[in-house]
Amino acid sequence: MAQAIDRRAWLRQALPRAAHALRSGLSQAPAPRLVFEHEHCMPYRGPECGACAGLCPPGLDGLWLVAGKPRIDADACTGCGACVEACPVSPPALRLSRREAAR
Repeated sequence: MAQAIDRRAWLRQALPRAAHALRSGLSQAPAPRLVFEHEHCMPYRGPECGACAGLCPPGLDGLWLVAGKPRIDADACTGCGACVEACPVSPPALRLSRREAAR
């Protein structure tokens, strides 16, 4: 079962990013991109996990499990970071990276 998101921690990360985007203009803010490091992911090493599954905002399926292993749709991912926060391994199997926003 997926762990609950720490809303305060999420807001501490999301609000400064939102404020920056508003100050600099949304078209200029780089979009976060989810990077998956499968060598750190527990299901790729044997044990089951699934902590990252089902955490995407309602109506979006940026990450789902296939045979117990995460799959990512970069076009559907909003970069909210919920799955990154839920990853129990260190270093995390998921991380956010910045890229140039689509023009």
